[in-house]
Amino acid sequence: MDSTEHMAENPEGPTPEQATDAVRRLGWRYVHGALGTHVHVESLTQGADVVTRATAACGQDADDHLSADIRPRRVLLTLQSAKSASVTARDIELAGKISTAVADLGLLTGIGVGRGGSRSMQVVELVVEAVDVASVRPFWQAATGYDGEAGSRGSQDPLVDPLGQGPTIRFRQIDPSDARHRAIRVDVCVSRGEAERRRRALRELGATWVSEHPAGDCQVLADPAGNEVGVVALHGR
Repeated sequence: MDSTEHMAENPEGPTPEQATDAVRRLGWRYVHGALGTHVHVESLTQGADVVTRATAACGQDADDHLSADIRPRRVLLTLQSAKSASVTARDIELAGKISTAVADLGLLTGIGVGRGGSRSMQVVELVVEAVDVASVRPFWQAATGYDGEAGSRGSQDPLVDPLGQGPTIRFRQIDPSDARHRAIRVDVCVSRGEAERRRRALRELGATWVSEHPAGDCQVLADPAGNEVGVVALHGR
């Protein structure tokens, strides 16, 4: 029995350690509930070819497991079960199939990018601290336009960008006496019409007005914990 078959028998799916060991030699990395890799390409056309091959390698599972981001010099590939929002044994199997398909193009799946390969796969998250998380989560959902993670229903669960562009927002409950808590400020830049809609939604949630840019391009509002968001109106509706 190979490692993938062993993991398939585990109803909870592979552990982070198992997933890491299974895909490391393939040029993939396990990072926070997903498998990620990148492929260096010479053009967008070649990048599109990589995605086509990766999609074909996944077959009918592509829509439920594979995400791709094509850039001028690289393709970013991510594997995660859309149903469980986690890495499954099938994702590990698909990583191997994709790496083989990419190799057939004379390319490699790898993890290091940037000068000297110093920038590896990573996930950037925003952590919001509050005594009452349930009271601040709706504020941040309205400010960012984010949704809950797949399968999440709790009032303290993380918020994720439905387009997969921005950092996940996680919430940390703190004790009222925790002196280490420091309020944060995040600026969200959207079109003018969308800025007006989000500001209105925040006011309806009871957000506290903090300040406004003289030109009216940025209004800063605070959640019940004192964390601030600047809703910046860009040109255009």
